[in-house]
This record gives sequence, structure tokens and C-alpha cells, in this order.
Amino acid sequence: MHLPHLAQIELRFSANNLANKDLFSLSDPFLVCHTLRNGLPVDRIGRTETVRDDLNPLWATTISFTYDPLENASSALLIDIFDRDSPSDTALSKHDFLGRAVLRISRLLSAPNARLDIPLAPAKDILFPATTTISLVTDSNSEEERLARDSMLYVDTNPSPRQTNDLRRATTSSRASKNVTGTLSVFAEVLSPQQGNTFIFRVSSAMLRDASTLGRRVTQFYEVQRERIEGDRTSWSVVYRSKDGLTVNANNYVVFDEFAMAERQLHNMNPKRRLRIAFYKRHTRKQHELISYINTSMHDIMQSRFRLHDVAIPLEGRYGDEDALGNVLIRRIDKWEHPPIVPDVSDAASSSSSTDRTATVYVHLRADHFLHKRFVSSLNDSPRNVSRRLRQLPAFITMH
Repeated sequence: MHLPHLAQIELRFSANNLANKDLFSLSDPFLVCHTLRNGLPVDRIGRTETVRDDLNPLWATTISFTYDPLENASSALLIDIFDRDSPSDTALSKHDFLGRAVLRISRLLSAPNARLDIPLAPAKDILFPATTTISLVTDSNSEEERLARDSMLYVDTNPSPRQTNDLRRATTSSRASKNVTGTLSVFAEVLSPQQGNTFIFRVSSAMLRDASTLGRRVTQFYEVQRERIEGDRTSWSVVYRSKDGLTVNANNYVVFDEFAMAERQLHNMNPKRRLRIAFYKRHTRKQHELISYINTSMHDIMQSRFRLHDVAIPLEGRYGDEDALGNVLIRRIDKWEHPPIVPDVSDAASSSSSTDRTATVYVHLRADHFLHKRFVSSLNDSPRNVSRRLRQLPAFITMH
């Protein structure tokens, strides 16, 4: 990865095969990141959102910082994952510990595709041993041990601050040492110095009912993901995850909360970068179920907004044995019925200059599902009825 002087770096995180420490549901993981100095966590530089009921989380929250290749070449990060068990955002000891990883930033930035996959380990195997010297109970050739050796990580003999003591209690109890599994993946990307325009999204989706549960309403949420090219393979990073859609309008569409995002956060100032908008059914005792998705880009969405009719992008997904899963309609919106609240998306550490010209752009996406037999929109509905009903809507054109 080519790094300019004082580059703004964005870190994204995902994990696989985490331990389940909840009895009646799945773990609700979140991640906390500290910088390391003398083997101790010094500054908490970020914390992700909590992903509910998911053992393979992709966190939407990123951690950004300014990186100087000359001064920060040996900087290291301590990353801990917890299962949220309490409303507390400060006392980590109130949550179940799921695993720990340590990485040197310079190695991450020099890794192929700026990605590292690190097996999670119990905290006692990496930090806070009984002696003053860090002792890693791992393979002698592991990255963590090389990091400890090269950085000469020693525990500070001075009394630890309260936050460090809380982290120690949270990660070194007898319960925390048990059942640590999984892998943490860390991705790095150099951010553009510009914020760009702000997009305000309003998303709705046809209400679904589950035929296997006698027509019980499906709890839906959606994610906005952006493409990441890693050599000959493609992965997707979550940039936004909605809350559960609980509001249903008079036309039987689930209406999600509006959200605003700057171009830098959305596609890092590359409007042709592919985005995926994916709709899921929420589960509590198993992984969430992908219903359908579209692949598009902000370039295509913006082009669609200037057409005379709504533009329909065909949905894809696991239920592909029907003629079509449906469409996502991109609708031109000149104004909202109720003006949305635009949150502050500025970044004080890397805000664009006052000469940058930015605008607020409104985007309305509506998912019309041509329903597979697995789902029904009412007890007496069918894909044919849905198709007939949608043909009565205002004209639209299909974009492949």
C-alpha cells in the first residue's frame, strides 16, 4: 500500500466463528481497540457498534487515525471482542470476553491487500501475565510473539489506571479464559482527504410474512456494503446497518429510519465503486437470513435520478428459482414530506477545506419483492398477485 506522509487510515473489522456465550440466543459482539505502550493499553481509539445475535459479525463502525510512517512504524494495537451483556458502555467487565488480538500497524499496511486474519486468543496468552515480562503461550513463530519480541512489550510497574484495571478484570477472569474461538480480520484503506457530498437515504421494503410460521411477519433489516477488491477475489465491507424495520405504512411497506453518509464514508470518493444493498430476515438463535440484494453504485443511482421514470434494479439472492425476486426502485425525490434531520458527518481530524463545494443529495430506494413461496405478503398472497399489484404502480424502467 502506497502511503503519503501523514496518511488518514481507516480500519474495518470482521470476525468469524466466535464463541456463543448466550444461552437463549447468539452472542452480541462488539470490538474495542486500544493503542499499546510498554505492553499496556494506553488510549482507547475506537469502539464498534454491537451486532446482535451474530457469530460472524461485520462491523459497520470504522476506526480512523492519522499515520506517520516515520514516527508510527512500530505502533501496535490491542483489539478485544466482547459479547454485550449489559447496557453499560464504560465497564467492560460487565460483558463476556470473546477473544483478543494484537497487531502492528506497519505489518497490516504492508500485508497483501492491506488485510490480516488473526486467530483470537485468550487474554492471558497475550497480555497481563503474573510476571512483569510479556509471556506468550503460543506458537514460537506466531505474529503475536514476534510482535512482543520486536516491540519489547513489558508491563508497566506503576499502578494501572481504573480503565486498565477494568479491562484486566474483563479479560482475565476464569470465565474469560474459556471457550475462545474464531478469527479476527482487519482491513486498512487510505482515506481521501475530501468528504464529498452528503447522501440522505430513505429505504423501504415490501412487508413479508413467513409461510412456515403461519404468516408471522418477518423482521427485516438491511445493510449497505461496499466492494473491496483483494487480488482475484471480492469481499464486501459493511458501511451501514439499519435498525429493525418496525414501522409499516398504509401500503404495507416497512419503512426504515433515514440515514446520512458522506461520500468518503460511503465509497471513499470513488462513485463507480460497487455497493451492495442487502435485505435480511433477523433471527435470534441462528445466523440472520439473506433475503435478497442488489449490486449498484452511487454513479448508477445518481444517473437514475435524472430519468423521467423510476428505475428498477432486479434483486438477486438465495431464492433464485423464481423468474425474479423483485426489484429495488430508485425514485427521484425533490423534497421530503417531512424534512429529514441531517446529522453532522464532519471529521475534525480530516475535514475538507472551506473551499470544497458540497451538496446534500436525497435518495429514495424501495424494495418490491416478487415473493418466493417461502414468503408471503399476506396469508392469501402469491408471487403472481404481487406481480399484478406492482404492474399497477407508476411506470418504471428496468436497469440491468
